[in-house]
Amino acid sequence: MNFKVLNVIILFFSLGLNGCSEPSNQYNQAVDHGMESIATEKYDEARTSFEQALEEEPEDEQIQRILEQLEVYQGAIKSLEKDELEEALSQAKRTGEITNGSRELNDRSKALIKDIQEILDQRKVEQVEEERQTEQVSNRVEETSEDSKKTEELIEPAEAPYEYSDFVGYYLHFDADDRTHADMIATIGYDYLTVGWYRSNFELYQVLDSSVEENVLSVEYLIEPYGEEAEEYGTFNVSLEEDNEEKRIEFIESGMTFYQATYEEVLDYDYSIQEFLVEDMNP
Repeated sequence: MNFKVLNVIILFFSLGLNGCSEPSNQYNQAVDHGMESIATEKYDEARTSFEQALEEEPEDEQIQRILEQLEVYQGAIKSLEKDELEEALSQAKRTGEITNGSRELNDRSKALIKDIQEILDQRKVEQVEEERQTEQVSNRVEETSEDSKKTEELIEPAEAPYEYSDFVGYYLHFDADDRTHADMIATIGYDYLTVGWYRSNFELYQVLDSSVEENVLSVEYLIEPYGEEAEEYGTFNVSLEEDNEEKRIEFIESGMTFYQATYEEVLDYDYSIQEFLVEDMNP
C-alpha cells in the first residue's frame, strides 16, 4: 500500500473519533451541580445548571425533561404558598407524570400530592363541622322562636325577661353530677368574657357589641392578636335558664352548660380570677 494513502486513512479515522467524543467536562459539571441543587432543594440553581448543560448537549432529552419537571414543580410550590390548593395539586400531578427525568423530583411530587390532599381533606372536615354548628344554632334559634310564639299565645306581651346584667357572673362546668370537680370556668363581664380549662390559660374575648332576645345573649367579640397573628372576630350566643333559684348558661354553638357560682366558690374549686375581671363584674 502506498505510504501517502495510509497516512490519509489514519487521519480520516482520527477525525472520526474526535467527532464522537464523550460529553465535555462543562456538561458533566453542570449536570452534577444540578443534581446536587435538586437534592438540597435549591431549584433555581438547579435550573441554571441544567440550562448550561443543555447548551453543551442541546439534544439531551433527559435534561429537557428535568427542566420541564423543575418548571412545573416550582409552580406547584408557589401555588401552595398562595393557598391555591387545587392548582398546586394539578401541577404536582403533572410533575409526577413527566418520565425519563429526575427520579428525585418524581418522588417529591408524590409526597407533595399527599400533603396537599391531606390539607384538602382537613378543609372539608372543617367545612362540614362549621355547617353542622351553623345548623345547630339555626335549629336552636328556631326552637327558641317557636317557644316564644307559644308563650305569647298564652300570656300578654311583656318586656324581655332578661338584660345583659342578668348574664354577668362566674360560671363553672362540671365533669360529673356530684360536682366534686369543675373542669372549666367561664366569666361574663361587661367588657370581657373568658373561657378556660382547669389550671390552663384563659381565652380572653373583648366585648364589642351585645344584644339580648328573650333568654339569649349574643355577643360580638374580638380576640387581640399575639405577636404577628391577625385579630380574630366572632360571636357568642349564650342562653340563660333558672331552676330553683340556680342560674345556668349554655353556649349554643358548643352545647356546653355552665352553672353560676360565687367568687368564693370559684376560689374553692382552685381557680384564680384576675383583678381586672373582678372589677369588670362591677362597673
